[in-house]
Amino acid sequence: FDESSPVFVTDVCLRLAVMEQNAGRNATGAKVAFRLGAQKVNQALVKGPGDAFLRERAATLYCSWGLHEYKHAQADDRRRRSLGFLRHAVALDASKTPVVSWRRFAGDDGGLL
Repeated sequence: FDESSPVFVTDVCLRLAVMEQNAGRNATGAKVAFRLGAQKVNQALVKGPGDAFLRERAATLYCSWGLHEYKHAQADDRRRRSLGFLRHAVALDASKTPVVSWRRFAGDDGGLL
């Protein structure tokens, strides 16, 4: 792997975020790792938006970030923030659509999509 490749950086940031979340329940550290991964992947997608593998990895990052926000955000902000990340994940990769059909994300509008 090329350590500077966007896919590598995205995967490392995702793993770091999950590790921060699980080891010591560090929600702030996880959020920093998600944000760093999102910045790097967004820069790469601007340069080459057609890279399907990069889009899939980016969608996984955003889906994980959305689930993290749902679990750790304040109650009034939780659903809005998590749905924003999940919508972005689905826009990047339609295979993430089943996550947004979970009952916890369905609202008065009939769901996310």
